[in-house]
Amino acid sequence: MYIIKSTFIDRKVINAYHLIMLNINLHNIIGIRKKLQTTALK
Repeated sequence: MYIIKSTFIDRKVINAYHLIMLNINLHNIIGIRKKLQTTALK
């Protein structure tokens, strides 16, 4: 029982971590795109 609980919590933590990393990556991609667009417009 304890093992199942701990793995379940670990999975939740890992999922949250992946979501955070995805959000950071998306923001970085959007930021790079905006930079490229502004340099292209200039």
